[in-house]
Amino acid sequence: MKTITAAALADLCEARREIQNLVGRYSFDVLLKEEACIPERHWSRREDNCLGINEGYYIGPAEISRYYEACHERTRVFSEAVAKAFPEETEKQSDKEKFGVGTMDYKPLDTGVIEIAEDGQTAKGIWYCRGTEQCLSDRGFYANWTWGYLAADFVLEEDEWKIWHLNIGGYYVKENRMGSFGYL
Repeated sequence: MKTITAAALADLCEARREIQNLVGRYSFDVLLKEEACIPERHWSRREDNCLGINEGYYIGPAEISRYYEACHERTRVFSEAVAKAFPEETEKQSDKEKFGVGTMDYKPLDTGVIEIAEDGQTAKGIWYCRGTEQCLSDRGFYANWTWGYLAADFVLEEDEWKIWHLNIGGYYVKENRMGSFGYL
């Protein structure tokens, strides 16, 4: 077993805490529909960044930014449709308050494993991710229950941990319809 000093152990614990918080902030930005801010807040600016999701891969900062901008635009269009469908409920809300209305994409992360490289400059982590996606469609309300994982590589840039590579996948989706008495 490798001997480690108390100071080195403290550095590892601090790095692990910072990475856990980074991933938590990322998860909350998705929940709060702050996708447009995600690249600047959480991603490295390295040219070899990569985002992998079930639908494909986005390589490099420009592609990753375009993905999150598309998420933001989809939320904007959907919010406008919900406001139009429910004018009485939304007429007193500002555009900012209406943004994201009618949707919920909540995927809390648990059972994280984070490993810091010996040089303290990179790290990797994986989390289970169970959640729900709820939305209003032309067929009514629906909710998808999801199970998957979030796996990432991280890099330390200017004394701050950033996402370097991110893979969100392995999702199993169970679609449920909501009726007047709950899930059907």
